[in-house]
Amino acid sequence: MSEDELIAAWVEAWLKRHPEAKRAKVEEQVIERDVPLRFIVCGTPVLDLSREGFLPAVGLAIARPDTTLVTCVGDAAEADWLQSTLETLEVENVEVVRGSLGERKFEEAICRDERKVFQILRRSKRIINPGGRRYLVRSRDEGTTPDSELVQTIVLGQRCHVMHFIGIPEEPGVTPILKTAALLLDKIEGELKGYENLSDFLARAREAVEMDELPKSSDVSMIFMRTFEGHEVYEKSGRLRDYLRAFDLIVLQRHAPQMRLGGLQAVSEGGRLLTKGKWEEPAWYSVDATPYDADYFPRAMATLAWGLGVEVRGEDPWEFVLDGVRIAARMNYRGSCSIAAETESARDKIFRGLVRASC
Repeated sequence: MSEDELIAAWVEAWLKRHPEAKRAKVEEQVIERDVPLRFIVCGTPVLDLSREGFLPAVGLAIARPDTTLVTCVGDAAEADWLQSTLETLEVENVEVVRGSLGERKFEEAICRDERKVFQILRRSKRIINPGGRRYLVRSRDEGTTPDSELVQTIVLGQRCHVMHFIGIPEEPGVTPILKTAALLLDKIEGELKGYENLSDFLARAREAVEMDELPKSSDVSMIFMRTFEGHEVYEKSGRLRDYLRAFDLIVLQRHAPQMRLGGLQAVSEGGRLLTKGKWEEPAWYSVDATPYDADYFPRAMATLAWGLGVEVRGEDPWEFVLDGVRIAARMNYRGSCSIAAETESARDKIFRGLVRASC
């Protein structure tokens, strides 16, 4: 059969297998979006990252018999059907992988299902070699500016705009939270001696952070408390409890980033748990940072001074003036590094500044 006949036969086979699919959509996908990829892929094996159940890129394989398309199919019956169909069509350059890819890595990948760009890119992290090419097919120009990770957008047709990535760019508002979550897990691991039963949580949490698949909420700090409260080790676990509470909070903030600046608690970029409160004497509005350590305090003060454009004088207890409002700071106040202001609005400025502190 000719190339056109093969493509037509593939479309008919898919429609027969999936009668709920609309012919016009399937033909558009194959002819206008899969086949044009022939002009950009190389001769190396190409991994199809499109989601499970999406129309496989067999049209590309037909158009480029000199390359191998690798497609993963989790459903055994669907994999059997696809393998049988390829044999009937005599398309020999498609590898059907049943289940996981294992440790395999690729130089080139395509994705044609138009999920969120960052979701696709993060899921490709473990299976695409550094510097490998990722081609994301979109139905329209999404207006993204090329940078060090997005090389270019290639227009292969009216409904085939291909975003070419060689890495994973930072996602505004999300990447900083994921970096903080990863940092927190490092800190938690450093406090785990004697709590080995948390190792499973740590492994699962690291994978969720790496893939940006954090759940909507986390209650690991509460589980820890219920498990160990009353035990001798619990009284010595203050730092670990703070880090676990901070991790629970960063999970919530991943799905509601506005919480970082608007709530009563937040996690700084450096992995500190920040809590709004009030001093007893004087009755000023405070920000308490935990876990407490002496190294954090002067660095936090320096960060605030630079970010707010103020001069910090003296030693513990430090004092300075912000917008005409007096600010004071104390080390090891209620087991925390605590900074307080005469007014709530000044305290909130300090809170926002400490959220962005990497120390």
